[in-house]
Amino acid sequence: MIKNRRCKLYQSELTRVGDPLKVHLSYREYFEDLIKPEFYKNAIKLFHRWQNFLKHADKDPDAETEPFTTKFLALVIMFAINNYVLLTQHSTTEMSTFFAWFVVAEPQLIKSAPEDAMTKAITEMRSNISVDPYDRNTLEAIYIAMTDV
Repeated sequence: MIKNRRCKLYQSELTRVGDPLKVHLSYREYFEDLIKPEFYKNAIKLFHRWQNFLKHADKDPDAETEPFTTKFLALVIMFAINNYVLLTQHSTTEMSTFFAWFVVAEPQLIKSAPEDAMTKAITEMRSNISVDPYDRNTLEAIYIAMTDV
């Protein structure tokens, strides 16, 4: 789908960011700007390992790999959201909340927190999460807060 819309997406992104060098048309390009360089290569290797495992499952159905971790799934969800926003130019409150939670949960991975309306949400979330951000109770509290809106 993105290949068919690449030119239109490029023009839209260029208009939005104003610099051709900052135009991103895939999560991997965005990923490089978002994640600190010391984590980038390892994260890409992790994505590739899982992609290859799943891609070749029919050839080796007995193969095993390490189980998904909650942190890895959070990374996958975050970049799925970014691809969705890139394709549709639309995000939801839930997507923004997830991004704010991810910045709080994994501050060591993020180059810098956004300097926009998300700043207030991130600050508020940081003050409300005093335990493990991956704790079931924390995730349930975030879900309940989003569904009560």
